[in-house]
Amino acid sequence: MHRPLFRIGICSLLALGLAGLGSCESYERVHPRTKSATMDTGDAEVLATLVAVDENEIALAEQARDEAGDVAVLGYADMLHTEHTQHLEATRDLAKTIGVEPALTPEVSDLRQKGDEERETLGHAEGADYDRKYVDAMVKGHQDVLDLIDEHLVAKVSSPALKDHLEETRRHVAHHLERAQELQRALGSPTSATVK
Repeated sequence: MHRPLFRIGICSLLALGLAGLGSCESYERVHPRTKSATMDTGDAEVLATLVAVDENEIALAEQARDEAGDVAVLGYADMLHTEHTQHLEATRDLAKTIGVEPALTPEVSDLRQKGDEERETLGHAEGADYDRKYVDAMVKGHQDVLDLIDEHLVAKVSSPALKDHLEETRRHVAHHLERAQELQRALGSPTSATVK
């Protein structure tokens, strides 16, 4: 008489165990980020890189607004400040939309440090010397960003929305480089980079 009850108890435990496995599978379907977290790391690094580039350019443009003497250079600095501020906001909004937090990698930290060093170096120049050095830095810096996008960032993107944003970013960076090269020629600085 006790055997059927024992058998029912074992069957119930087995059923509960199988139901528990089913609920784990359901959890994985409802929370796919636990499976795709590694896919997001590339997007997180790309987002952080774009944020660092914008912040560097904004800080350099603010310095140029105070130090530059040439009207065209001041106008260029104003344009960069406005457009990089808009791009920074768009990048942060996109990060929220796609649910990816920008990741501070060693490469991103290096990029930030280079921006700080560039600003410090330019801070020692004055007048026309500052104008030339700032524009030279903008030519080199924007060419470096184009190379970074083409050779590293594009391959790391998995989000279609971020891929579109990166392509738009590249177009803006190329335009900024062209403008800097025009200024470089006008100021008599050596031209060292061309748009790819």
